[in-house]
Amino acid sequence: MMSENTYPSSCISQVPAECYNRLRLAHSREGGCLQLGVAGLSDNVVIINGSGWKCWNRRLGVLLMTWQNFHPGGRTSLDQPVPCTLIVHHSYSRTVIHRLYDGLVDGVKRTERLVATRLWAEVVPITNHK
Repeated sequence: MMSENTYPSSCISQVPAECYNRLRLAHSREGGCLQLGVAGLSDNVVIINGSGWKCWNRRLGVLLMTWQNFHPGGRTSLDQPVPCTLIVHHSYSRTVIHRLYDGLVDGVKRTERLVATRLWAEVVPITNHK
């Protein structure tokens, strides 16, 4: 067990499949750097770039945790979790980690619905104006 003063500390972890898949797709659509709010954890934001993910807590003003070295290639199906390295930077991470993945999935789903609503188009007949 880690003591409170051993941060940052890293461990091998797994990101649930749905969370990894949705965030990877959202990032590939956006390109560059993607910043996501976390549903149900409004003080937290996750920043996704090509090399990993970072979770910041805005109220505390601290980096809580980072994920890097994702290994999706070892999966035999998209339903399997993705191994990675989780680096814990602050003890508050323990409080949010269990709800974070579900909150990210919910946040991405909400964003997808908003984008789908904005992209909805109506077909209007073209008339020949003279």
